[in-house]
Amino acid sequence: MVGEFFVRLHEPANQGIIRKLEKKGVEVWLAPATEYLVYSYHLGSILAREKFILNRKKRI
Repeated sequence: MVGEFFVRLHEPANQGIIRKLEKKGVEVWLAPATEYLVYSYHLGSILAREKFILNRKKRI
């Protein structure tokens, strides 16, 4: 199961979807927590690059 990190792990937020799917015979695998960390790092590097470019344009 992939999706927003909090919703995947918080049962009230995902309305117990994992249990519901498993009751229907579906095997559910949660994406590893490292997936969230890699995404956060990737997003941070994009934002840092954009900020660098904007600051560079201001100096010119």
